[in-house]
Amino acid sequence: MITQRCNLNCSYCYERFKSHRSMVFPTAKRCLEEELRCVESEKQRFSWLLVELFGGEPLLNFPLIQQVVAWARESVHSVPLMFMVITNGTLLTDSVREWFRNNKDMIVLTVSYDGSSLSQMTNRRCSAESALEFCHREWPDMSFRMTVSPESVETLAQDIKASFAAGYTLRAQLAHGVQWSEHARCVLERELRELKAFYLHEPTALPALLAPFFTGAEDSPSPCSQKCGAGCLKVCYDVDGAKYPCSMFSPVSAGERALPYHEYRYDDASNHNDPFCVDCPIKHSCYTCPASNHIHRNAPAVRDHSMCRVNLTLALVALEFQSECLIQRGLTPESASLLKSYLRLLRKVKLSLQASLPTPIPESPSSRP
Repeated sequence: MITQRCNLNCSYCYERFKSHRSMVFPTAKRCLEEELRCVESEKQRFSWLLVELFGGEPLLNFPLIQQVVAWARESVHSVPLMFMVITNGTLLTDSVREWFRNNKDMIVLTVSYDGSSLSQMTNRRCSAESALEFCHREWPDMSFRMTVSPESVETLAQDIKASFAAGYTLRAQLAHGVQWSEHARCVLERELRELKAFYLHEPTALPALLAPFFTGAEDSPSPCSQKCGAGCLKVCYDVDGAKYPCSMFSPVSAGERALPYHEYRYDDASNHNDPFCVDCPIKHSCYTCPASNHIHRNAPAVRDHSMCRVNLTLALVALEFQSECLIQRGLTPESASLLKSYLRLLRKVKLSLQASLPTPIPESPSSRP
């Protein structure tokens, strides 16, 4: 977390406690040295280190980015190391672009991009086309991170299809911690079905939001596992060097409820199993953020139940898509068995969606803080 500052105020931003604090080079160096020692001592688990220089808006502390990359180039030889910066794209001056271009063997720059100029203005109040073109030209294999809000969901399919036509790959996620009305959920279902038809026609497109919703454990009573890697495969160092399981557990997101790294047990099943979800057919594959659960509901396991119908809708269309993909490719004995599993789960998802009730929404449905 190289800075807690940001020059935007996106509608779905989960960092509610931004400040003017930024990291300095000695702190960054100490944090990197600690993680490099970790990789070196656990070579059976880790073979390289990815360092995301995060914010806030990380380019507000661009001098630190230059310093840590120069230090790593000069001093780090025992562990393969790569840096990544995710930016809103508003601070990419000509000189900043030139520096990234000259150092792209060690650092990847990508943009948070919500799918079109209209969606960008709706969610972020800024344009990112120039930054998008630059990043795609220099790192053509990188995808861009798209966040779908209740306000921008109306053009979801159109945005993704236009991005595909332009040669961009989007990795989409739904905005969480905001209010999704029943109307927005219905619009989401409509847009997902349009995307399903598009992906079936364009098999080379990455199926954003319609990734497989079948893990093989759906009928199992086994405990849910953590999928995000917080405190296990990733850690977050705040601007002062304090260590947290992920950025969501850190003060910029959690405020006074920030949870230090050593106080969170990712391998504790009680941090992942919500009693409310015990009979849900997608409990093993449904998205949940333990940090957000901790912040808003006092326990990492207690999920946002207002998102149940939205997540069931995602599962419904994703399972339909995966089933139709198998049929389209031609069934083999193995894929026919998998199709039966998909269809069995699909029936359960339909029943759960029919049985659930829309969550009441406050008078103002906007997700903008």
